[in-house]
Amino acid sequence: MASRYDAYGCRIESAIALPTLPMSAERSSGPCIDVQFRSQRTSSRADEAALAGTAVAADGSRSWTLPGQLEWQMQRHAEHLRCEVWGEADQFAHYFIRSGVRQALAMLGQCWLRASAVSWRGRAVLIAGPGGSGKSVAAAALVQRGAGLLSDHGVALVKGASGLLALPGSQAHELWPDALYQMDGAASATTVRTGIPKSYLATRSVHGEALPVGAVLLPAYRPGATRTELVSLRGTQRLRALIVSQDGVDGVAAQLMRLATGAPVLSYARPMLPTGVDFLARLGDALAERLSGLAWAEQIDGG
Repeated sequence: MASRYDAYGCRIESAIALPTLPMSAERSSGPCIDVQFRSQRTSSRADEAALAGTAVAADGSRSWTLPGQLEWQMQRHAEHLRCEVWGEADQFAHYFIRSGVRQALAMLGQCWLRASAVSWRGRAVLIAGPGGSGKSVAAAALVQRGAGLLSDHGVALVKGASGLLALPGSQAHELWPDALYQMDGAASATTVRTGIPKSYLATRSVHGEALPVGAVLLPAYRPGATRTELVSLRGTQRLRALIVSQDGVDGVAAQLMRLATGAPVLSYARPMLPTGVDFLARLGDALAERLSGLAWAEQIDGG
């Protein structure tokens, strides 16, 4: 079976159907990643440990290995990327969004951030941070306050004529049960993958166009925090905090991050664990109130 998805500025064409990928099949722009599954892996048990993670060859091709479970090799031909994969389809669907798309965009001179993104009054608001930091929860909270989902869990950035642009990506929230149960339509959610209690929840509040970056939010868990408190970061604090929020930064990512810090960067504290049945609503109220006070948002309200 074959399937096609469009997300993160790339068209992904797969040799088999990947129904769990929360992507749009409507757009057709952007470079193409041709995914072909192979029946046997290329690595042996002896070299699995050495191959774990990402490797970049002299010719620019990249490989990624999850020992004993999944591996892929990616080569670039102009704007066409060929990816050969060994492993299970659900494993590929899960890890390709996190590692493969990031590698692909780097090979195309673009940047992929570990961030969720929403459209807010004509601008993209990025919520950046490592896994488990609350990116998807914050995006879902803002969608309930009128935002549109631009991308969850990862967002592709490109340098446009007028500044940094965030590209549309996944079309569903990826949530843990405590946040999922507070969302409309929770009964229609689908499991991310076997053994992981997170679910994809499709949303009708989707924004399908690239947007200029208007603000960056950086969640920071603080055990003693009793409410969401937002603090503006200034000077070199902004770039440093954004880099720390990512697993790794290459030259392209660092350059685009500098552009991203031209927008307001806000760090916000919240308790280590969500508390109360209305925590999603309270988080959305706090974030929406602060975002509405930014200069570009106020201009829209006043104009």
